[in-house]
Amino acid sequence: MTQFNSDIKTIQASSEDVFIKLTNLENLRQLEGTMLHEKVKISKVTQDSCTFEVDMIGEIEIKLTNKEPNHLIVFQSQKSPLAFDLSIKLTEMEQSTGLQIQLNADLPMMLKMMVSEPINKFVNILADTLTRLSY
Repeated sequence: MTQFNSDIKTIQASSEDVFIKLTNLENLRQLEGTMLHEKVKISKVTQDSCTFEVDMIGEIEIKLTNKEPNHLIVFQSQKSPLAFDLSIKLTEMEQSTGLQIQLNADLPMMLKMMVSEPINKFVNILADTLTRLSY
């Protein structure tokens, strides 16, 4: 299993507020068409799933599968060239919350060499984007 971690981002809100916002994916609608990077677009959102259009990869859909209040939100890939899970880890800080995205995928060595850089960029773009939500 290969693990990709975003940088830790800071959100000026409590971990409870961030958790509530991110466990209802319909809140991501305010970001549709405004991702920080033109190569990743949010194309479809429901309460527990989100579909991204990723340049050179295609459509990726994730679905909420597990949550630990104010601490952890886990998604599984539903539609993707590769199976993966994506976790959002929340850490309560003084007057803010630390957010880190972790993506785990079982990648063959040859593919790992080809996709590691784009996946690292994706998790950081997603983390940056989630800091832009109003909490």
